[in-house]
Amino acid sequence: MSNYQPATELLSRTEEPLMEIKRSPRSMLGLISCAGISALVVTLIFFSVRSEMMGSHFLLALYLIPLGFSIESLRRYHDDLYIFERERIIHKGGRLSLQYSVPSIRYIDIRAITVNQSIYGRIFDYGSVELNTAAEDSSELILSGVRSPIQLAGVIEDIRLELTKNQPSRDPFSSNE
Repeated sequence: MSNYQPATELLSRTEEPLMEIKRSPRSMLGLISCAGISALVVTLIFFSVRSEMMGSHFLLALYLIPLGFSIESLRRYHDDLYIFERERIIHKGGRLSLQYSVPSIRYIDIRAITVNQSIYGRIFDYGSVELNTAAEDSSELILSGVRSPIQLAGVIEDIRLELTKNQPSRDPFSSNE
């Protein structure tokens, strides 16, 4: 099953942005399962101790633990937004955090694309796509927790190739007199 449109279809669109991607809910299965397990444990504690300590606010405060896991999973889902425009990719990061950043990278400046997946990422088909340019030693833009990262990396590479094919050659050693 294809999760992303091919590069030729994306580039033939007239509206902007071409595509918007958020973090995949699959990438937060760990937090969601921690919320569920902690809610179950707190409920078991509440019902086993409730008869001895009726009216204890401490037991009700224990429900803040699964609530915290749930809020963190929602924050991570909505914190990052990746916008694919015709000439560049923009990462709006920290939308629900204390540090907000909006790095962007042009497709024609991309020199290397790396896909990272954990074992769970391979099972549930999510991971990170790192985009490197010649300007930085480390990854300049990281698309974290996206679904089908190998397919997404292929789409980014196809867009990059399509745009560089249409770009005039800039050879510094050629004489244009």
